[in-house]
Amino acid sequence: MCLSRSASERSLVQNEQSSSSSLAASPAHAKAAAAASAVEAQLRQRAHAAAPEAARQAARQSPLRRARDESSDDGWPSATFDTSRWRWREFALIYGAYMTLLLARKNYGFWLPSVLSELGAGKGEAGMLGSTFEIAYGSCALLNGILIDLVPPKALLVGALLTSAGVNVALGSAGSLGMMALLWGSNGVAQSFGWPSITNVFLAWFPDPASRGSWYSLLSTCQNAGAALVPLVVSATVARFGWRAAVYTPAAAAAAAAFVLAALLFGSPAAVAAVHGKGDMQVARDAPQRKLGGSGREG
Repeated sequence: MCLSRSASERSLVQNEQSSSSSLAASPAHAKAAAAASAVEAQLRQRAHAAAPEAARQAARQSPLRRARDESSDDGWPSATFDTSRWRWREFALIYGAYMTLLLARKNYGFWLPSVLSELGAGKGEAGMLGSTFEIAYGSCALLNGILIDLVPPKALLVGALLTSAGVNVALGSAGSLGMMALLWGSNGVAQSFGWPSITNVFLAWFPDPASRGSWYSLLSTCQNAGAALVPLVVSATVARFGWRAAVYTPAAAAAAAAFVLAALLFGSPAAVAAVHGKGDMQVARDAPQRKLGGSGREG
C-alpha cells in the first residue's frame, strides 16, 4: 500500500516538473518565432525594393545582349522561332557567296596565258604562280581555325570576298610575275576563310543532325554551279574586253556579293532575334526539317 502511494507521488512530481518546463520553454519558442517573422519581413522588403532597379537594368540592356542572354548555348533563342523563311534566305546568300568565291579563284586559267605571253615567261613560271595559291590556301586552312572560332562568320566571309576582289583588281595592273605570284598567294589566304565561314553559318541555321546531311548536300552543289559559271562569264568578257576582264569581272562580282552579305546576312537565328525581336517566333527550334537527299563535301 505504501509502495503504491509512493509511486503515485513520484508520478505527480514528474507531471509538475514537465508542466513547468513547458511553461519555461514557451516564451523562448515565441521569441524565436517572432525573430523568424522579422527576418522574413525584411527579405520581402528587400525584394520589393530591388524589383524597380532590376526593371531599369533590363530596360537599359541592348537588344543584342537580351537576345544573347535569352538564348541557349548554341545560339538559338530559347523561345520558339519561325526559322523557315530566314533559313531559306540565309542558305541562298551563302550559296551565292561561295559561287562568287569560286569565280574569283578559278579564273586563273583565263588570264594566265595572256600574262605569260606579255611577260615572255615560260611554263615553269606558270607552275610557280599556280603553286603559290595552293600552298597559301592549304597552309592557312590548317592555321586559321582559332580565328574562325573567334570572329563572326559573317565578318570573315565579307572580308574574304573584299580581299579577293582587291587582289584580282591588283593583278590587272601588276607588272611582274613575282608580284603576281605574291598577289595570287594573298588570294589563297583570303579564300581559305571562305568555306569554313560558310559552314559555320550553315550549322547555325541547320542544327538538326537528322536533316543536316541533306541540306549540306544541296549546299555542296554550289561548287559545281560556281565551276560551271566561271567559263561562261569569264570567257565571254575576255572575248570582248581582253584578258584583264578575267580579273576585273570576278573582282566586281566579289565586291558586290560582299556588300549584299553585309546588308542582308545575319549569320545565326540569335542575330535575327536581336534585330527583329520575337514577333516572328512561331515554330519550335526542334521542328522537323524537310530532307532533300544526298550528301556533299567541299571540292
